[in-house]
Amino acid sequence: MSPNTLINATDIVKKYGKTPVLGPISLEIRPGDFIGLRGPNGAGKTTLISVLSGVLKFDAGTLYRSKAAKTATSYLPQELSLYETLTCEENLRFWGLIHGLPPRQIASRTRFLLERQGFFDKLKCPVSTLSGGQKRRLHLATALISLPKLLFLDEPTVGADPDSVTLILETLKYFHEQNTAIILVDHNYSELSAVCNKILTLDAGKLTEEVLL
Repeated sequence: MSPNTLINATDIVKKYGKTPVLGPISLEIRPGDFIGLRGPNGAGKTTLISVLSGVLKFDAGTLYRSKAAKTATSYLPQELSLYETLTCEENLRFWGLIHGLPPRQIASRTRFLLERQGFFDKLKCPVSTLSGGQKRRLHLATALISLPKLLFLDEPTVGADPDSVTLILETLKYFHEQNTAIILVDHNYSELSAVCNKILTLDAGKLTEEVLL
């Protein structure tokens, strides 16, 4: 294991009841990694990133998570975690406060993230007035407000229009260039190959293929 390893998983197994749904899986994540994760529905992709991020407990194996992985990780689920009656600004302020950021820092990061996502003019607009693609972009911003060192994303572009997909992927590339390690779940191979430096395939709870880009 490298000294700068963020996460090192060894023979991880996850069960629901007595039925194994994941593993055994071994995987190492380091700074600079941009890992794509693909596979059929029910393959265990969401379960895997939930275990690696510490959201979900596992049943066997060992999982090392560095200090950065424990304190500077963001996990973005596929389901939108936005408050429809609040404005874009208020949503980001809420998530900034959850992360313990001071108000001035929240304000500057909100401006930066919304400008990068191409809808700073929507700052004061309620989320309920946004398009589906705009909600996806705002959803990503909630995970980036803390400037994480490790970012787990579960299909962040699902249902988004092509322009929003482009903006989301460009934002992810920018943060990767700032040394954020990213693990991206996506069914779209062209999206994964456009941004990732490694693509893993998960099938029936096990890693079956690795492609280096």
